[in-house]
Amino acid sequence: ILTRLRPRMAQSSNILRGQYVDLMAVILGRLGHLQEALVFAAKSVELATANCGPEAEATLSTTSNHAALLISAGRFDEGIAILTRVLATETRVLGADHVRTRATKRYLDSVSAAMRA
Repeated sequence: ILTRLRPRMAQSSNILRGQYVDLMAVILGRLGHLQEALVFAAKSVELATANCGPEAEATLSTTSNHAALLISAGRFDEGIAILTRVLATETRVLGADHVRTRATKRYLDSVSAAMRA
């Protein structure tokens, strides 16, 4: 999959390139290659922020993916801190009842509860 995506990335616009990088991070994370996934996730956040702005829904989604990978890699404090910032921004920008905001809140609550257990 990665071999086929890389040539397409070179031909894509910056926004599409960021989406490919985010997809690669998610795929690598699901395959258990967390360190590689974290590299792609960090790059994806950087691209989304530069191309869409720090409060764009695409940037918030990418940043949430990065935080989830950090948590999966055992870097709980970093991941939770990022998710907390994302949730605050989503609540302000998208609203408390937006589907993304609610999903982030549920995930953050579940991670926090698991850490307390």
